Amino acid sequence: MPFRLTVGGAGLLLGGLSLWLAANSEGYSFAADAPWALILYLTAGWLTIAAGVLRWGRRPALLLVLVAIAWFVAEWDSPLAGSALTFTTALCLGYAGPAVVGHLTLVDMGRSRWNVPLAAVGYVATIALLGVLPTVYFDPASQGCPTCPDNLVVLADDAGALQRTAQWGMRIGLAWAVVVMVVVTARLVRATPVRRRRAAPVVAGGGAYLVASAWTFLINFDRGHLGHTALESRLWAAQGIALIVLAATFVAELVRARRTHAYLARLVVDVAAGSQPGRLRDAVAERVGDPGLEVAYPLDVGGYVDAAGHPLLVPADGRRTTRLAIGDHEFAVLVHRPGLLDDPVLVAELIGAGHLGLESAGLRARTLAVLEDVRASRLRLIEAGDTQRVRLERDLHDGAQQRLVALSFALSVLRSRAGEDGERLYAAVPAVQAALDQLRALARGISPVVLREEGLAAALTSLAETAPLRLLDLPEGRFPDLVETTAYLLVARAAAAGPTDAAVTMYDDDLVLDLVSPCATEALDDVPDRISSLGGRLTVEPGADGTNRLAARIPVTQ
Repeated sequence: MPFRLTVGGAGLLLGGLSLWLAANSEGYSFAADAPWALILYLTAGWLTIAAGVLRWGRRPALLLVLVAIAWFVAEWDSPLAGSALTFTTALCLGYAGPAVVGHLTLVDMGRSRWNVPLAAVGYVATIALLGVLPTVYFDPASQGCPTCPDNLVVLADDAGALQRTAQWGMRIGLAWAVVVMVVVTARLVRATPVRRRRAAPVVAGGGAYLVASAWTFLINFDRGHLGHTALESRLWAAQGIALIVLAATFVAELVRARRTHAYLARLVVDVAAGSQPGRLRDAVAERVGDPGLEVAYPLDVGGYVDAAGHPLLVPADGRRTTRLAIGDHEFAVLVHRPGLLDDPVLVAELIGAGHLGLESAGLRARTLAVLEDVRASRLRLIEAGDTQRVRLERDLHDGAQQRLVALSFALSVLRSRAGEDGERLYAAVPAVQAALDQLRALARGISPVVLREEGLAAALTSLAETAPLRLLDLPEGRFPDLVETTAYLLVARAAAAGPTDAAVTMYDDDLVLDLVSPCATEALDDVPDRISSLGGRLTVEPGADGTNRLAARIPVTQ
């Protein structure tokens, strides 16, 4: 912070001194042409420095400050500069503005192996060929400026060499400016929609500045130095406006980032308080401009889950995924459109603004994933138990029940042939039949065949024929086996306790059971656990007449 304040204070002082110098250099400085020009000169420089100071520590803060310095220094080459050092600095660095602006525009469009070579060519053309080399051949006193301060780096008084060097600098500078504009425009066209919207104002401002600079080089080829014509004055004003656009764009981006940071910080509190975790995903999706974005949270055992704890497949394509991490600690992976988050600045912003919220959401997601695993394990146990019920019912039906039927038939045949001794066999037949009926009832209680083959409504109708059960309403259609078995067991256990009224209906995606029965919770055995494992709920309310009201909701979609 102290260094940032130092840079800002130095920028204010530099702007004030430059303004004083320009205001007293009428005929030599474009800023002195009119009051509006002085305002434009100071506004463009100060706003650009302010943008750099506010973004200090973030790309491209330093380049913004250098742009402002180059803008101010360009107006110091005046006979009224008063200082040889100030005058010489303006001669050497007065053309550096286009190179720094071009460098800034290239950097803002993302990393590329061509950024450094292109920037280097720009600096060579503007600082070396248009600044330092012509300056070493310029003696102000002998070349038409006797009132100018001394040139501290003059080595030889050679107007011809000065002109030739400057002309080559303008040619190279013009070609360089065109190449840079083509490169950044091509990158903008290939960029993702979100990246294009963000970078377009920077490309527009930087491109406008470079166009004005290239035009200035073009009209000054012959003489090899800038003039002070009306056209050049308008081109200078266009450069100032372009700098204001650039600075305002970076300040606006910083404001938007801070607003997003504050919004995400509020979401951290919401997530910690138990609000919907999907809001955090929505905020990140809005920030990067991809409604289909997904946030994947890593599990300790490997793999990823979404905010609800459901498994999520993360593509292997690196252009479709962005790893969010602090050091070696990965706390989230964003799955998005290809190339959407190629900008490391945006990724760093998301990490800085959202890592606490994403850490909290990740912890919640992992907890939900564990709970889901527990629930899935309970469902597997219930399914295994139901499978054993069916197997036991079939074993009873195909084994003991069939043998009792055969025994009952054999006793009937023997009784008809035994004569007087048949009376003893006659007494055994009812006992065998009673045992058969009890076995059939036991088999139906374990796993009714009609439930598996015809569904819940048919099974309850069959149960009502043998149990004290009055059916008030029944649903149509079939449901998942676990849901039908659980609902049937609830009604059967209630009816086993005494006269029961039952209504079974569908409401939204839930199977709703409303029972009035003398059945207590203890008599339901494992039914409440089954309902809970299926994601449903059961409530038991005691009535005034000794009965209880049992209300259950069981999600049909598992």
